[in-house]
Amino acid sequence: MGGVIIGVTSVSELKEPVLKDYEKEFLRDIGYRVRYKRGEKLFGDGDIAGKVYLVEKGLVGTATRNSTGDKISVEGIRAPGELLGLSDTFLRNVRSYIAVALCNTTLLSVEKEVLQELMNSNPFLLKKIVSIMEYRGVKNRG
Repeated sequence: MGGVIIGVTSVSELKEPVLKDYEKEFLRDIGYRVRYKRGEKLFGDGDIAGKVYLVEKGLVGTATRNSTGDKISVEGIRAPGELLGLSDTFLRNVRSYIAVALCNTTLLSVEKEVLQELMNSNPFLLKKIVSIMEYRGVKNRG
């Protein structure tokens, strides 16, 4: 999975890989749309992670709780075209953060097993998803 990045002096110079339109179409073929109202929780830390989401419309805020649960730290915002829940779904099987719709939001929900089948038959999509996960892992450690 890992590779050498040449000519990059800091993590901030890296750009997150994004899905191309035809890759999003693969997901649309196997997923289903879910709508959330502003402020509605998509999932919480500790929930089972059996799905990956593609943000189609709106914004999703992500946050984590400290060990005592009394403080929440905003981690990021996912916008249209971005994937949500990859690492938890494929590496942990449990959500490690909270996700909330910041406005009326439409997501494409894709079951883990169905996405795995698609990636097994489409190595280019598998490579893209792995590269997104690698980028986010490097960024979060940096």
